[in-house]
Amino acid sequence: MRAVALSFAALHFSTSLADNCSLIQSKGACKDTRGCKWQKKEQVCFGTDGPVILDPTPAPTDAPTDAPTEAPTDSPTDAPTDAPVASPTEPPTNPTEQADCGFEVVKSVCNRTPTCVYQNKEHACVGCSAIDSKSTCGRVVGCLWKQKQCMFGIKDDNSHPHDEKCKVHSARRHCKQAKDCEWTRNGKCRGHQGCGAQKNNIDCRSAHKCFWLPNQNRCVDEAEVEP
Repeated sequence: MRAVALSFAALHFSTSLADNCSLIQSKGACKDTRGCKWQKKEQVCFGTDGPVILDPTPAPTDAPTDAPTEAPTDSPTDAPTDAPVASPTEPPTNPTEQADCGFEVVKSVCNRTPTCVYQNKEHACVGCSAIDSKSTCGRVVGCLWKQKQCMFGIKDDNSHPHDEKCKVHSARRHCKQAKDCEWTRNGKCRGHQGCGAQKNNIDCRSAHKCFWLPNQNRCVDEAEVEP
């Protein structure tokens, strides 16, 4: 039993010595250490029981890096389209005759039809001759209030290029003296319509350089009667 213990102690000492020799890296220090020898080929120090060659330490390797990925690109979007623009509607043209309004039963369509208007009380679409209100008649295209009744007709356009220039005169005397102007019965100064357009003595005398011929009941330019 004692012999086994001694043998085990000797093995442990030999192993410890061999481990200590393997830690020596200098050739001179290895030779000076008892129980150690220098191995020329491997350039290591080992115990007399045999060389102890440590496993070579693997060289550190860089951690793998992910392959670069391309930055995500936005999916192409369609170019914005302009909102549809409604085509301008042409102003209504003057009607040439009275429309047949009795066949229209839709109020909105009736009121958009020239010479027609929808009467709520009668629930009917009527023409100019059936309108008994002057204000309503004046709002309907193609209807004209004349002689206290509504009838089919187009308002005369008596506008004149000189209306803007003449309307600054607020007195009849100044209006009559101004060239290209005439004074109306409504108390306004407007562009001269011409002596021949004056239908009575009052209007003729209110126009610039016009003269009324009583025997002929017509208005002429003063130049025609000057001696």
